[in-house]
Amino acid sequence: TSTRDKMYFLLISLFCITAVICNDLAQAEARDEVSDPNVEKVKELTDGEHILIRSRRSAKAAVCKYKKGNWSQCDKKVMLATRQDTLKPTHSSLGCDKSRIITKNCREKEDKNTRKTSCVYERPKNVPWTNCKESGVKHRVLPLVKEKGAGGCPKEKAMFKKCKRENKEDKKNKITEVKKDKNTDKQAKCLFSAWDDWTPCRDGNQQRIRKVMIGAEKKSCQKKALQNNKC
Repeated sequence: TSTRDKMYFLLISLFCITAVICNDLAQAEARDEVSDPNVEKVKELTDGEHILIRSRRSAKAAVCKYKKGNWSQCDKKVMLATRQDTLKPTHSSLGCDKSRIITKNCREKEDKNTRKTSCVYERPKNVPWTNCKESGVKHRVLPLVKEKGAGGCPKEKAMFKKCKRENKEDKKNKITEVKKDKNTDKQAKCLFSAWDDWTPCRDGNQQRIRKVMIGAEKKSCQKKALQNNKC
């Protein structure tokens, strides 16, 4: 009987130890998940305890500020000048690229006929830009179509452009659309009927009129309701 009691006590002890270890592991796992800002769920532990894990609100979009570098000399094969900007760590969010590349088209003064190598790439309009990256740059890669002369052309022409230029173009387009809308509204304020027939020629002049349906109280509409013609 004493042996059975010892075995029973030993089994209970092992079960309790196992339960405690499992509970500790579950709590540690739950606490690890709490540090993840993108997790939100309720975890039930072995002892019946519940831990509510809430997700934090997503942080604002990353801000990456760069110090402009100097432009390189024109690469005569791809006809691009390159600039490398370096990150400003104190003014930027974590995770920004330490540097970024910007390119611009360049022209060489020498005659095309005197070039040792001429590289022809796909037309830029046939290759779309990528989406804007956190560094504020988008890019596109133009494949080599053909080369003339001594050869040695790069197989690809990589172009990098700041996304802000596109935003300025969008603003200009919006302003143009607003102006068009305003002009359309001004024209819509005057509404006319069909033109009457021309009057007989008198003193080298004839007239025709049309009735103002909307805007009769405005002088600008009245002026547009009358036409003169030399005869």
